[in-house]
Amino acid sequence: MAYIKEVSPDDYQTLAFFCAHFNNETRSETFWLNRYKLWWEENPALSPDFKRGWIILEENKILGFLGSIPRYFMIGGKPEVSFN
Repeated sequence: MAYIKEVSPDDYQTLAFFCAHFNNETRSETFWLNRYKLWWEENPALSPDFKRGWIILEENKILGFLGSIPRYFMIGGKPEVSFN
């Protein structure tokens, strides 16, 4: 049975393999690891309680991934966090 798991830094390597081997994907695992670093680890909009995204798994095999990337957005001259 499939289940959903929150993305943690411990998942990056497995997730990078999944993304690099997705249909018609030409970018490497290294590309994806660097992307996660940019999206989450070096992102000043990320707060400790923020969820990076979710992985859909079945028998520990990734079936899908939904990433959530924070960014600052100016609203009324004040920076607010929005999510992509």
